Amino acid sequence: MWSDKQIALLGVQEQCLTVGEFLLREGFNIAEVVTVASSPSISGWVDIGGWCRERDIPVYEAESYSLKKDTAHFEEKQFDLGVLLGWQRLIPDSVIRAFKHGIVGQHGSAFRLPKGRGRSPINWSLIEGRDRLFWHLFELAPGVDDGDVLDVYEFDLTEHDTCKSVYEKLSRVLEAMLSRTLPRIFDGSLKKEKQAGEPSFYPKRTPEDGRVVWSQGCGEIYNLVRAVTKPYPGARAAIDGENFLVWRCAIWSRELQSLFPDSKPGDVVVRADDGVVIRCGDGLLHIAMEDMERLTSDS
Repeated sequence: MWSDKQIALLGVQEQCLTVGEFLLREGFNIAEVVTVASSPSISGWVDIGGWCRERDIPVYEAESYSLKKDTAHFEEKQFDLGVLLGWQRLIPDSVIRAFKHGIVGQHGSAFRLPKGRGRSPINWSLIEGRDRLFWHLFELAPGVDDGDVLDVYEFDLTEHDTCKSVYEKLSRVLEAMLSRTLPRIFDGSLKKEKQAGEPSFYPKRTPEDGRVVWSQGCGEIYNLVRAVTKPYPGARAAIDGENFLVWRCAIWSRELQSLFPDSKPGDVVVRADDGVVIRCGDGLLHIAMEDMERLTSDS
């Protein structure tokens, strides 16, 4: 029976908590949760340890995010399976081999693997205006998202989605995938699929990638803002000579920029109690006051 199999969750983000709750409700045995101490370099870090203590689940704080010094711990524990939940580093092969059934990784983008491997695929998919997402469970390997595919789930992205709403969708999708995949791993009935074809990779995103360029089209800027809004750091924009974080915006018009013939991209053309309208390369964007956060000089 799979409920007696020891599962270790590896995570540093909210997803680890939501999926952990689901697995407990489904009767899976979470033998340990592996996490790391808070660090400014870890986007979306949450306190996994507190959640574990409330549920009497052992928690192991790794020596480093890379796990390069933690192999002995996993060799000693001999867990049946690992499940990776929001761990933005490659896992050493020595750690993977310490699990009897390996470690289940996850990755998704607008493409079936091996296309769309790499960093920040959800952000990139929104920035590119994609309308589909393929979410994969795969057998973790030392390379970048290159293990055998265990399961795949396709669903739609809408023009209203943000990175936050996509993660909310994913929590449900991942629950469905894990509930049908984990028992098959344990009883040996799961069929793996080798990745085939030429891979493509998304690059790492930097803070500068989140800067609004007002000469771009309003659709491009809208996509950037929704891709980097909370829980990410937000889009940085110069407005009226000051720097702001922008959390949300809306396309005001793609045609009415002709009403402001003397304006240039980045100019505020309408001011109202509820926000501002700003000229872009090919249209006008509205930003509500509540969605603008002024940055100090040292932010």
